[in-house]
Amino acid sequence: MSAPLLHDVAKSNEMVALKALLYRLRNKIHDARLGEMMYSAPPSPTVIVTKLHEGDWSHIYDAAETLGGAEYWGLVGVPQGGFEPYTYASRLLDKSFAVLARIEQAIAASAQQKTAGSGSTTARQAMQLRPEFLRAAAVLC
Repeated sequence: MSAPLLHDVAKSNEMVALKALLYRLRNKIHDARLGEMMYSAPPSPTVIVTKLHEGDWSHIYDAAETLGGAEYWGLVGVPQGGFEPYTYASRLLDKSFAVLARIEQAIAASAQQKTAGSGSTTARQAMQLRPEFLRAAAVLC
């Protein structure tokens, strides 16, 4: 099925930035222990910051700036850069669900365009989700 609206979502600045924020840390969290340190910037409370690996700061910082700013993502400009894990993970989930909603809308709109002239039964079939997808999505709720 051709889905130009889905392509637009996939190539959007939001999606490109979100991929950088997710992929830069995804494998490293499992492959290597990330270092932690205490960070304090009075009058704010002291927080535990997870240090980034060398070379990741600029990519993550630039992506975060595209999606609300470094502070919004819990990024801290310590040597090599770092992030507050809870804030980062919370923002990652929020933005991911927002992009998933845009993907769902793009697929639905593309399906409606494709099936507009072929009858309502075909349109309903195109909009149905497979049971295994519904089970996987339910785990996220």
